[in-house]
Amino acid sequence: MDLIIVVALILLGLAVILMMRAQKKSSRIGAKDSPQEEYTTYITEGMSLGMLAGIALSLAFGDDQLALGISLGMLMGMVIGMNIEKKA
Repeated sequence: MDLIIVVALILLGLAVILMMRAQKKSSRIGAKDSPQEEYTTYITEGMSLGMLAGIALSLAFGDDQLALGISLGMLMGMVIGMNIEKKA
């Protein structure tokens, strides 16, 4: 049962990242004339994946510390995402 939850959360995380990328591409097409700040790191994607990994690990090891798993996973994902730069 725990494996099904972990796989479902991984698929949900990938779906969120794909939707964020699709939204970013559509916003670039519509606003070519307006100056827009470019994001140069994977901080958003890292936070999303880290939060989902924290949920999955918390559920796998016991759901009494779910809030701790979410916050630590999001923090670790943010730190990793900040250190990886996007290539233009």
